[in-house]
Amino acid sequence: MEQPSGNTESESHWQVDEKLMKELHRTFEAQVDEPGDLSFEREDGKLLDAFVNGKRVWLLYRQDENDAGFSSRNPDYTGAKDAVLPYILSNGQQDEYPVSWTIDLDKAMRAVEYFLRTGEKAPWVTWHDDYFP
Repeated sequence: MEQPSGNTESESHWQVDEKLMKELHRTFEAQVDEPGDLSFEREDGKLLDAFVNGKRVWLLYRQDENDAGFSSRNPDYTGAKDAVLPYILSNGQQDEYPVSWTIDLDKAMRAVEYFLRTGEKAPWVTWHDDYFP
């Protein structure tokens, strides 16, 4: 797993854009009751997908559509290793992802805001390089 490097900015020191966070909160809350995915794309082509199930979110950061990217992991997860959450993707496909890959909704929304403002992965999220299993 890749740990954030070169950026010592912690989640608690990130200056939140309140207007953007309110918009993200509305977007995520609309998805909380029905598992699904949200996609965020910047003008520079970078992508961040958020797979939402209740108050749990799995994030996938990519440089472009062809990039395997980096996905979130939860190093504090202590539940069953084989526990999964279902998702229904925007194309109707049904999928499952390990709960150990998910982070809480508030942390995910802050990570999305950070991505939209900087184009980078949030340094307070543990990221796994999906090129290397």
